[in-house]
Amino acid sequence: MNFFNNQWIKNYPDWDKIWEDKPLIYPASGKNRAQIIKDDIFRLEEHQCLNDNLIVFYLRYLQDQLETENAGWSERILFMNPWFYERLGQQKGRGVDYDAVKSWTAKIDLLSKDYIIVPVNEAAHWYLAIICHPGKLLPATVTDDKKTTVTNVDEEDMPQPESPIQSTSDPAVDVQDDSETDVRIVSDIASGKSPKLFKEITSGKEQTRKLDGGGKRPAEPGDARIITLDSMGNTHSRTCTNLKDYLVQEIKHKRQIDVETPPRFGWTARGIPEQSDFSSCGIYLLAYVERFLKQPDQVISDIVYKKDLGWSDIDPVAMRGNIRELIIRLRQEQNVQRDKEKQAKQDAKALKLAQKKMDIPAVDSSPAHAAQTPVEKPAISPPQTPKMAGARQIRTLVPRQNPFGRLPNQTRH
Repeated sequence: MNFFNNQWIKNYPDWDKIWEDKPLIYPASGKNRAQIIKDDIFRLEEHQCLNDNLIVFYLRYLQDQLETENAGWSERILFMNPWFYERLGQQKGRGVDYDAVKSWTAKIDLLSKDYIIVPVNEAAHWYLAIICHPGKLLPATVTDDKKTTVTNVDEEDMPQPESPIQSTSDPAVDVQDDSETDVRIVSDIASGKSPKLFKEITSGKEQTRKLDGGGKRPAEPGDARIITLDSMGNTHSRTCTNLKDYLVQEIKHKRQIDVETPPRFGWTARGIPEQSDFSSCGIYLLAYVERFLKQPDQVISDIVYKKDLGWSDIDPVAMRGNIRELIIRLRQEQNVQRDKEKQAKQDAKALKLAQKKMDIPAVDSSPAHAAQTPVEKPAISPPQTPKMAGARQIRTLVPRQNPFGRLPNQTRH
């Protein structure tokens, strides 16, 4: 079945016959389960915007695949759900509402993770933020000895939806003001040369902390930073600032350490595929995450060193089809499993009924018998001396009192 055709629903009008009223649940068991309802399938048509259900579902699927195929990486990457940043940034005015989300990660040590994936939706537009190496925000003298293998913000841990910062353990770092660094890739098509790269400072002047020899330390892939990937090419300095402030407060809350905020922390990835319409931002967000998870360190290194990511083959139409095909397949598998479970329950019920019938004596259920008044069993009486057939009954005589004051044959004294 070809799921990549335009107007797929019109081409396959019987698709909904596999769909019951109950939603598709993924994964079928465990925590952090996503759900897809029948109406979500319409969102996968071209020129339709993806909703929260589809974003959460496919991110959960990618996480599950990572855990299955590369358990080592799954311990190094944390997935935030799409409501995390919305709750964090709900504070009126500037600043973040740390108290609104601190319980979401109560059981998670963020600083033990290499990367934190944060899907963001602002003004009906999806984009991706990746927090890189947050543990590097700790002072060099602090040992990060609290490890954990938790890799997803658990909805059950939510309220049911979890200082001077030293920017790195290396004393010599590149410092920029609080605006983002835009890493742009520019191709000189006319000359046929390899893509040239340059760094654009969105605002402010770059200030550099000098080494003892007067040199300048270049940015390294292992430094702490936040990188945003936006399919419309937008920069998000405020988002980077909010996430940075969140990390500062998380360190204060979990480690009781005041750290100094690094002035240069936000980056914008450039040279990535961008959408050509106004409805595919969610698809591109999922595509960015999917590509990132294949080679996390390499992707960050290429962004930092201003190399081409090689993502030009991202096809939003094919991506919609892939997700739809996945959902249909999982729906069919879930239907088969539910049918098996339903049949097993029916078999167990029939067996129990058969066993119950074997334990109860058979009763005449004819109408004539049912009309008769039930005969009550007589009360149990003490056992009596059995009568012998043909024998003379012997009575026990009780002596009567002699009116003369003595019994026969009684001797007088």
